[in-house]
Amino acid sequence: MSKQHSKFAMWWYERRGRLLPVATVSVLLLVIAVIAGAFYKGAKKPPAAKPELPQPVLSTSVVSVTNDARASKAENGRTRYLLTAAKDTTYSDGRHELEKVVLVSYLPNGPEGKEESKLEAERGVYYQQAGQVECTGNVKLVNSDGAEITTQLLRYDQNTEVATTDQPVQFKRGEVSGTSVGAIYYVKTKVADLVKDAHLIRQHPVKDKPGPPTELTAQHLIYDALKGEAFAQGNATITQGGQTAKADSIKGFLDVKTQQLKNAELRGNAYLKEVTPQKTSEIQSRDMDFFFDERQELKQAVAVGGAQGRSLEKDAPRELKAERIEANYVPTKDGSVLQTLNTQGRTTLKIIAADETQKPDPKAPAIVVRSSERVLESDTVSSVFQPDGKYLARVEANGKAVMTITPLQVTPKAERKILHATKFNAEFMATKNLLKTAIAEGDAVADFELMMPPPKPTKPNEKPKSGKRSLKANKLTANLHPETQDVLDMVADGEMKYTDNDRNSTAERGTYDAVAQMVALRGKPVLWDDNARTNADEIDANLDTGESYARGKVRTTYYSRDTTGGAAPFKKSKAPVTIASDTATVRHREAAARYQGNARAWQEDDFVRGDNLELDKGESTMHAWGNVQSAFYSVEREVEMPKTDAGKEATKPDATPKPEVTKDASKPELKKKEVVPVFVSADDLVYDDKVRTAHYAGKVKIRQASDQIDAAKADAVMDENKKLSQLTAAQNVILTQPQRRGTGDLLVYTAATDAAVLTGKPAFLEDRERETTSKSPQLTLFLRDARMQAVDETGKKRVRTTHRIAPKTN
Repeated sequence: MSKQHSKFAMWWYERRGRLLPVATVSVLLLVIAVIAGAFYKGAKKPPAAKPELPQPVLSTSVVSVTNDARASKAENGRTRYLLTAAKDTTYSDGRHELEKVVLVSYLPNGPEGKEESKLEAERGVYYQQAGQVECTGNVKLVNSDGAEITTQLLRYDQNTEVATTDQPVQFKRGEVSGTSVGAIYYVKTKVADLVKDAHLIRQHPVKDKPGPPTELTAQHLIYDALKGEAFAQGNATITQGGQTAKADSIKGFLDVKTQQLKNAELRGNAYLKEVTPQKTSEIQSRDMDFFFDERQELKQAVAVGGAQGRSLEKDAPRELKAERIEANYVPTKDGSVLQTLNTQGRTTLKIIAADETQKPDPKAPAIVVRSSERVLESDTVSSVFQPDGKYLARVEANGKAVMTITPLQVTPKAERKILHATKFNAEFMATKNLLKTAIAEGDAVADFELMMPPPKPTKPNEKPKSGKRSLKANKLTANLHPETQDVLDMVADGEMKYTDNDRNSTAERGTYDAVAQMVALRGKPVLWDDNARTNADEIDANLDTGESYARGKVRTTYYSRDTTGGAAPFKKSKAPVTIASDTATVRHREAAARYQGNARAWQEDDFVRGDNLELDKGESTMHAWGNVQSAFYSVEREVEMPKTDAGKEATKPDATPKPEVTKDASKPELKKKEVVPVFVSADDLVYDDKVRTAHYAGKVKIRQASDQIDAAKADAVMDENKKLSQLTAAQNVILTQPQRRGTGDLLVYTAATDAAVLTGKPAFLEDRERETTSKSPQLTLFLRDARMQAVDETGKKRVRTTHRIAPKTN
């Protein structure tokens, strides 16, 4: 062996204890296994910086080459180390390159020649000046206690006393094995660092009781032997059969002497899950802490930061959400059992009873009865469990408490009930977490939501059935069905208010009947929606049909003509419209209402009255029948100014006494407009705002000032401002004025020209003032200037002279 080779061998022997910390690695594997196993019986430390080894400047000058190199070192008269290499190449810079390296260490005590550890590598390089060693190619380290480590690269820096590799590492010891990509070991501080993709597996330790292995995976794993702390970082996961624990990081604190787990911390996206034949349990939160007793039994668990837990037993599943959940356990022979549960922050507790299969008829198929899901929310929840820790005994909730009851047997009529109150108390039956009674006090509210989409409207302009309703009172008392856990009935006491979509109502008290789907309001009830407000002695609401029934002194006020959809034929679009009657049926989905018994609708001076009246916003129509009367004050007519004013104009020197000029509309100084109301009576009235037409039928009488029209039917057409544009009367038409009377088959009055065209076979006009009578197929009366014109069937004028008729006076 060369001199340089001898120096290298001596250095190798001297540094062997620090270069190959096999025992420490074995301890690391054992401690990780203890953490994983103890975890199921029941924090972020930043990783150390990866050391960067300096790259030495290499010499290419070979000093010597030795084949089958062999070196040994003895201590106390027995061989302690044996180094062999197929080839040793020495360079002028002191570097040694070895091939087929084998380093064996023997026990210092006990039988001589018994191996303590063995290191093998395809190649080994010693950088004497830099104080670095590098082994490459199938590097394998085997220890006498069974620990085995393999990799493709291993470096050691004698100055920093740090061993590193950036290559995949495989290791095993007894029932523990694992892998990682890269590893670092700090000799001085006894800290081992599995740099990337750490994966540890621990087989079940009890041979006569086989069980699943325990696995730990993490992006990064650090073990501090002196502190008794193990830290897994980056999607850290521990699994054992159906048990799983995950977090951004997991940190375990062990007793250094006993290796017992005292407590464990999960930090960042913490998650636990356990799957057994009886149940599936899981909990997740931002952070978790677990505390164990001296028997390694769980005594307390705390989850903080959006905590969510589920325990899905087959016959009593439950879920819990809160900002902080604290569960306290008591030990039993079968393990820890939950007894009390306290929460902080907004809390949600979900309970579901198991389905039941019933077969009342042996010949018929079995019936599955599905219970409702119940969810409790509040600021604080105190729960006491039965002795077995499985079923709830009682629950008390305070602070914005909410109980949600959701039927799992979904039908078209199935509703979700949501109770809100300041205080909530629930009493449960002995088993299956079945709720018996629920009392909500303090601003209590019950919301009702359909579980299925409501049926589509079958009529034009009909609103869909409401999907949400609510009942409010000072106190709500609900009784639940013992099997379905749905609400049977509910009593509201004090300041009751019921809301159905845009339909609202208030009363002193009321009841909700789930079977009949009715809400009864008693004690000064008031009903209103987006269109109108109704008062009555009694009001009942039918939830199925979307109708409300009002009885006794009914009075409805529509907020404006616009809220009637234009169905009210009154002139002001923003002024309210009022309707009064003895009874009323409001069809809210159709935006329609029927008033019966002395029905009256009015806006200021305009009115429509009848025995019955129906207003349909969706169709923009109003229908009145039975002794119909109406009055409209929106009709303007031009009338001549007094004769004295007109005479002054006519006596001007350049005035020409021609009728066309004196009565021409281009001379407004000779005329003025006045509002002259129109009163109509008939058997029936239908107003259609789509065509702005009021159709009267049956004994129609139209009166304006001293003028009157009688007919079998009549149509009044209005402009966009609800002012009369045209009036048409048909069948047995009679026009009556103080000095004239006309008859015919049809009369058409045009407001713009203030002219009435009377047609017939023939049309007849009697002028008692002039003592004349006119007959013609068509007679035109110009009411502005009291002229009349007759036309035959061909449209030619039969009377071309202008008949002067004295202007009427009011």
